[in-house]
Amino acid sequence: LAALYLAALFSGLTEDLLEAQGTIRSDNIINAALVAWRIEPFVTAFRWITNLGSTQAIIAAVALATGFLWSQRRTNAIIALWVTCLGAVATSTVGKLLIARHRPEFLLDVHATGWSFPSGHATAATAVYGFIAFAVARTSLSLSAKVEFGYWSAVLIVLIGFSRIFLGVHYVTDVIGGFLVGGFWLLIGF
Repeated sequence: LAALYLAALFSGLTEDLLEAQGTIRSDNIINAALVAWRIEPFVTAFRWITNLGSTQAIIAAVALATGFLWSQRRTNAIIALWVTCLGAVATSTVGKLLIARHRPEFLLDVHATGWSFPSGHATAATAVYGFIAFAVARTSLSLSAKVEFGYWSAVLIVLIGFSRIFLGVHYVTDVIGGFLVGGFWLLIGF
Protein backbone atom coordinates (compact mmCIF):
# COMPACT_ATOMS: atom_id res chain seq x y z
CA LEU A 1 0.00 0.00 0.00
CA ALA A 2 2.84 2.37 0.80
CA ALA A 3 4.39 1.77 -2.62
CA LEU A 4 1.05 2.52 -4.29
CA TYR A 5 0.76 5.70 -2.24
CA LEU A 6 4.23 6.82 -3.42
CA ALA A 7 3.24 6.03 -7.00
CA ALA A 8 0.12 8.19 -6.59
CA LEU A 9 2.19 11.04 -5.14
CA PHE A 10 4.62 10.79 -8.05
CA SER A 11 1.72 10.85 -10.50
CA GLY A 12 0.30 13.96 -8.84
CA LEU A 13 3.68 15.68 -8.84
CA THR A 14 4.15 14.86 -12.52
CA GLU A 15 0.72 16.25 -13.34
CA ASP A 16 1.54 19.44 -11.42
CA LEU A 17 4.77 19.84 -13.41
CA LEU A 18 3.01 19.42 -16.72
CA GLU A 19 0.00 21.62 -15.97
CA ALA A 20 0.65 23.96 -13.03
CA GLN A 21 2.71 27.08 -13.53
CA GLY A 22 2.83 27.59 -9.74
CA THR A 23 5.03 24.54 -9.27
CA ILE A 24 7.41 25.68 -11.98
CA ARG A 25 7.46 29.20 -10.53
CA SER A 26 8.32 27.78 -7.07
CA ASP A 27 11.15 25.71 -8.56
CA ASN A 28 12.58 28.80 -10.24
CA ILE A 29 12.32 30.89 -7.05
CA ILE A 30 14.17 28.28 -5.00
CA ASN A 31 16.81 27.89 -7.72
CA ALA A 32 17.32 31.66 -7.83
CA ALA A 33 17.54 31.87 -4.02
CA LEU A 34 20.49 29.47 -4.01
CA VAL A 35 22.56 31.51 -6.48
CA ALA A 36 24.15 33.63 -3.73
CA TRP A 37 25.21 30.47 -1.84
CA ARG A 38 26.93 28.84 -4.83
CA ILE A 39 30.43 29.82 -3.73
CA GLU A 40 33.50 27.98 -2.51
CA PRO A 41 33.88 25.91 -0.36
CA PHE A 42 30.20 24.95 -0.69
CA VAL A 43 30.43 24.13 -4.39
CA THR A 44 33.37 21.77 -3.85
CA ALA A 45 31.66 20.07 -0.90
CA PHE A 46 28.42 19.53 -2.81
CA ARG A 47 30.28 18.27 -5.88
CA TRP A 48 31.84 15.62 -3.66
CA ILE A 49 28.45 14.75 -2.12
CA THR A 50 26.70 14.58 -5.50
CA ASN A 51 29.30 12.05 -6.68
CA LEU A 52 28.01 9.64 -4.03
CA GLY A 53 24.84 9.41 -6.13
CA SER A 54 26.66 8.96 -9.45
CA THR A 55 26.37 5.82 -11.53
CA GLN A 56 29.86 4.71 -10.50
CA ALA A 57 29.17 5.15 -6.77
CA ILE A 58 25.81 3.38 -7.01
CA ILE A 59 27.35 0.44 -8.90
CA ALA A 60 30.11 0.22 -6.26
CA ALA A 61 27.53 0.31 -3.43
CA VAL A 62 25.43 -2.41 -5.09
CA ALA A 63 28.53 -4.56 -5.69
CA LEU A 64 29.69 -4.16 -2.07
CA ALA A 65 26.20 -4.83 -0.71
CA THR A 66 25.91 -7.91 -2.94
CA GLY A 67 29.20 -9.23 -1.58
CA PHE A 68 28.15 -8.53 1.99
CA LEU A 69 24.77 -10.23 1.51
CA TRP A 70 26.40 -13.16 -0.31
CA SER A 71 28.80 -13.69 2.60
CA GLN A 72 25.73 -13.97 4.86
CA ARG A 73 23.97 -16.31 2.41
CA ARG A 74 21.08 -13.87 2.01
CA THR A 75 20.33 -14.64 -1.63
CA ASN A 76 16.74 -13.39 -1.40
CA ALA A 77 18.05 -10.01 -0.26
CA ILE A 78 20.52 -9.94 -3.18
CA ILE A 79 17.69 -10.52 -5.66
CA ALA A 80 15.60 -7.84 -3.96
CA LEU A 81 18.54 -5.40 -4.07
CA TRP A 82 19.00 -5.89 -7.80
CA VAL A 83 15.26 -5.64 -8.51
CA THR A 84 15.13 -2.43 -6.46
CA CYS A 85 18.15 -0.90 -8.18
CA LEU A 86 17.28 -1.88 -11.74
CA GLY A 87 13.60 -1.02 -11.30
CA ALA A 88 14.44 2.42 -9.91
CA VAL A 89 16.90 3.21 -12.70
CA ALA A 90 14.56 1.95 -15.42
CA THR A 91 11.58 3.89 -14.04
CA SER A 92 13.64 7.06 -13.71
CA THR A 93 14.99 6.72 -17.24
CA VAL A 94 11.55 6.13 -18.75
CA GLY A 95 10.12 9.00 -16.70
CA LYS A 96 12.80 11.35 -18.02
CA LEU A 97 12.01 10.37 -21.60
CA LEU A 98 8.23 10.67 -21.20
CA ILE A 99 8.21 13.97 -19.31
CA ALA A 100 11.17 15.56 -21.12
CA ARG A 101 11.66 18.42 -18.67
CA HIS A 102 14.59 20.70 -19.36
CA ARG A 103 17.21 21.23 -16.70
CA PRO A 104 17.83 24.58 -15.02
CA GLU A 105 20.30 26.87 -16.74
CA PHE A 106 23.78 25.87 -15.58
CA LEU A 107 25.32 28.68 -13.56
CA LEU A 108 28.35 26.76 -12.36
CA ASP A 109 30.96 24.73 -14.13
CA VAL A 110 28.81 21.68 -13.39
CA HIS A 111 27.11 19.88 -16.23
CA ALA A 112 24.52 17.17 -16.43
CA THR A 113 23.10 15.51 -19.48
CA GLY A 114 19.64 14.29 -20.33
CA TRP A 115 16.29 15.38 -19.05
CA SER A 116 15.69 16.68 -15.57
CA PHE A 117 12.63 14.96 -14.07
CA PRO A 118 12.95 12.81 -11.98
CA SER A 119 16.46 13.14 -10.60
CA GLY A 120 18.40 9.96 -11.30
CA HIS A 121 20.82 10.66 -8.44
CA ALA A 122 17.95 11.07 -5.95
CA THR A 123 16.20 7.98 -7.31
CA ALA A 124 19.26 5.72 -7.16
CA ALA A 125 20.42 7.05 -3.77
CA THR A 126 17.00 6.47 -2.21
CA ALA A 127 16.63 2.99 -3.68
CA VAL A 128 20.16 1.68 -3.10
CA TYR A 129 21.28 3.41 0.10
CA GLY A 130 17.80 2.98 1.55
CA PHE A 131 17.87 -0.74 0.70
CA ILE A 132 21.30 -1.13 2.30
CA ALA A 133 20.01 0.60 5.45
CA PHE A 134 17.05 -1.81 5.61
CA ALA A 135 19.33 -4.80 4.96
CA VAL A 136 21.65 -3.74 7.78
CA ALA A 137 18.66 -3.14 10.07
CA ARG A 138 17.69 -6.79 9.60
CA THR A 139 20.99 -7.95 11.06
CA SER A 140 21.64 -8.61 14.73
CA LEU A 141 22.81 -5.09 15.57
CA SER A 142 21.44 -3.41 18.65
CA LEU A 143 18.34 -1.24 18.25
CA SER A 144 20.34 1.95 18.78
CA ALA A 145 22.89 0.92 16.12
CA LYS A 146 20.07 0.16 13.67
CA VAL A 147 18.46 3.55 14.31
CA GLU A 148 21.79 5.35 13.95
CA PHE A 149 22.63 3.56 10.69
CA GLY A 150 19.16 4.35 9.32
CA TYR A 151 19.49 7.99 10.40
CA TRP A 152 22.86 8.49 8.70
CA SER A 153 21.63 6.72 5.56
CA ALA A 154 18.68 9.12 5.41
CA VAL A 155 21.03 12.09 5.90
CA LEU A 156 23.19 10.84 3.02
CA ILE A 157 20.17 10.44 0.73
CA VAL A 158 18.85 13.92 1.54
CA LEU A 159 22.31 15.47 1.08
CA ILE A 160 22.70 13.83 -2.33
CA GLY A 161 19.29 15.17 -3.36
CA PHE A 162 20.05 18.64 -2.04
CA SER A 163 23.43 18.64 -3.78
CA ARG A 164 21.65 18.31 -7.13
CA ILE A 165 19.52 21.37 -6.33
CA PHE A 166 22.43 23.33 -4.87
CA LEU A 167 24.63 22.71 -7.91
CA GLY A 168 21.78 23.88 -10.16
CA VAL A 169 21.41 20.72 -12.23
CA HIS A 170 17.92 19.89 -10.89
CA TYR A 171 14.87 21.65 -9.55
CA VAL A 172 13.38 20.79 -6.16
CA THR A 173 10.51 18.89 -7.79
CA ASP A 174 13.00 16.79 -9.78
CA VAL A 175 14.60 15.64 -6.54
CA ILE A 176 11.27 15.04 -4.81
CA GLY A 177 10.20 12.98 -7.82
CA GLY A 178 13.44 11.00 -7.56
CA PHE A 179 12.86 10.35 -3.86
CA LEU A 180 9.34 9.10 -4.65
CA VAL A 181 10.49 6.77 -7.44
CA GLY A 182 13.37 5.45 -5.35
CA GLY A 183 11.07 5.03 -2.34
CA PHE A 184 8.56 3.13 -4.45
CA TRP A 185 11.18 0.62 -5.54
CA LEU A 186 12.65 0.43 -2.07
CA LEU A 187 9.26 -0.60 -0.72
CA ILE A 188 8.74 -3.07 -3.59
CA GLY A 189 12.15 -4.61 -2.83
CA PHE A 190 11.26 -5.18 0.79
